[in-house]
Amino acid sequence: MKKILLIIFTIILILSINVLAVDIDIGSPAIDRGSSFGVFTTINSGNPANSAGIISSVEIWALINLLNCEVATFYGSGTTYSTRDHEAIGTVTSGSKQTFGVDLDVEIGDFIGIYYTDGNIERDTSGFDGCWSKGGDLIPCTNETGWSAVSGDAISLYGTGAEITVGGAVLNRGSSKAPEITYATRETPATGTGTITTIELWAQQNMTGVIVAIFTEGEPEFLTARDHVHLADADTTFGEHSVSNGNAITLDIDSNPISLDIVEGDFIGFYAATGNLESDSSGYAGTLIESGNHTECVDREFNDQAGDGMSLRGLGATVVGWDHKWNTQTISKWNIKEIIKWNELE
Repeated sequence: MKKILLIIFTIILILSINVLAVDIDIGSPAIDRGSSFGVFTTINSGNPANSAGIISSVEIWALINLLNCEVATFYGSGTTYSTRDHEAIGTVTSGSKQTFGVDLDVEIGDFIGIYYTDGNIERDTSGFDGCWSKGGDLIPCTNETGWSAVSGDAISLYGTGAEITVGGAVLNRGSSKAPEITYATRETPATGTGTITTIELWAQQNMTGVIVAIFTEGEPEFLTARDHVHLADADTTFGEHSVSNGNAITLDIDSNPISLDIVEGDFIGFYAATGNLESDSSGYAGTLIESGNHTECVDREFNDQAGDGMSLRGLGATVVGWDHKWNTQTISKWNIKEIIKWNELE
């Protein structure tokens, strides 16, 4: 009878825990509008960020090509604003929506802004929440005053992202990671606790037998795999498999939605039977490596390659739900399976 009650309790618990799968968004849709904005630093005050996390994709519609374009997240009020994070994206081609991969920190209530040295961005002049603008390149800036309010305006600048990110920026880098080795990157440990639902990577050579894993580090350089997923082969047809390119990986090898348990501070890593992943050998937070497939390891010692970085990133959402204890352990999505083991139900 005890076992039956425990199974019922587990089922109820599973149904009571929900993933808050609301993507972050910020700014106004990148569409063809009725007017345009010239060369200013412009903050779009409409649609402030609905959550904290990382903006990983920015969309822009230019009327005239934008040169030396920069985008940033801003915070402040009245006529005083500061940048939280910023990134240069270069030339924006006019005439259609253009999408760029970025890595911008954002907090709830932040705004998105832009500067370019030449060109015009699409703009509406009435019916919206307005903009703040000021002459000159103010990306970045700290407590910059004297912004001018432009009531009713909106510009075609929009960003999306995720509450949880883990791993490095998906870039065409200068080196690569060989197959038949397990890697875990120290770049951007998980920014929250919850579920990774999207994987981005850049394959230098077509990759087969790809397994992506989430690792937790106990003693320095000793890793335990928290969760893993088998992916379909990753080709180089589109270059990067990312949100900004519209071909990020959201399904596993069996076409099921990706759902990787993750806890704040975890690392992301991978193993591939063949093929190479884009990487760098210096200037980054480092990579932990071990020969062979260790995507289900427990307290396995890895070797630390200082300065390494690699083009692998996970995006996801935080988990909301019950926060109860069972056998002194907090019950959540990532340890429900343990209930069966704790109580000898398997």
